Amino acid sequence: MTYEGSATPQGESDPNTSAGGKLKRIMAKNPVSMTQANGDTVTSRGADFDPVAQRAVLDGDVVMTQAPDKRATADRAEIDQALKTIVLTGDVVVAQAENVIKGRRLVFNQLTSKMQLTSPAATGAAGRISALFHQSKSSAPAAKPQKPREQGIAFGASFKTDPGAPVQVEATRLDVDDTAKQAVFTGDVRAVQGDFVIRAAELTAAYTGSAGLNGADTAATKQAAAQLSRIKAKTKVQITSKDGQSATGDWADFDPKANTATLGGDVVLTQGKNVVRGTKLVIDMNTGETVIKNEALADGRPNVSADGTATAATGVSSRPSAVFYPGEMKANSDKKKSKATDGWQARPNP
Repeated sequence: MTYEGSATPQGESDPNTSAGGKLKRIMAKNPVSMTQANGDTVTSRGADFDPVAQRAVLDGDVVMTQAPDKRATADRAEIDQALKTIVLTGDVVVAQAENVIKGRRLVFNQLTSKMQLTSPAATGAAGRISALFHQSKSSAPAAKPQKPREQGIAFGASFKTDPGAPVQVEATRLDVDDTAKQAVFTGDVRAVQGDFVIRAAELTAAYTGSAGLNGADTAATKQAAAQLSRIKAKTKVQITSKDGQSATGDWADFDPKANTATLGGDVVLTQGKNVVRGTKLVIDMNTGETVIKNEALADGRPNVSADGTATAATGVSSRPSAVFYPGEMKANSDKKKSKATDGWQARPNP
């Protein structure tokens, strides 16, 4: 401990009779443990405290825990109690229940409940961050009532996936707003659920529960781990299946609970040499059934807004265009030994 002034003023034998010196710095090591009134703890191999600035720097094997199941680890932590910010650097891992996010630098503001995760490399090039979300069993889609089938060109079960499988996301940057319950991934985003792969420039995930590091929470207000409720992707969106079937578009909207996906804008669906174009692709990932169709506005513009979100069709609806190679379609069908309804087929418009 370092201080200014005198611990025991001259002429005074009892330090309790004087105000004494002013504490400036506290150094601690091997090991260090801090515990807050709400039970949250932080441990490390060394720590440097500045009581005046209300700032603490912890180094080496930093572990932050929050009841009941939230845990963050890093090589270094900077805690500013005045600004209510936490900065974790090094090998950063944040886990709650089975959900895990990883990166190299995490900044969390306790006042705004906003968090940013990046992975800057030593060379200056941006690295990758990752996030793994496990859906609870209760979030698996229930049996849905039969509804009229979409009109357009229908396809087989190539995009079928396990609705209970975890969602793994990789990107350059992750921004989380725990108040708005929104996580935004940017920079060559790649999301995987089972055999279903999504690539986009930006992906926004809405969630329930908590994904922050809010040390101000009390035991009564701490929330469960984040559960994805909606995923929206935009700008150069691509979806691929395990058999190589691929679809691209300007935007996509995914409902994890219903296990459905809608791709819109300039939509192109390919399988080998076969190509189908339209403005809307609807996928039921429970069955793998896929339908592509055209929806145009009254002036003929595609059914997509400037920001990549869907726009209600108010004009004519026409058939999508397609180029098929029968020989390749037959070869694929024979290879899969599938039924006739498992291939690509046209449904007449009413």
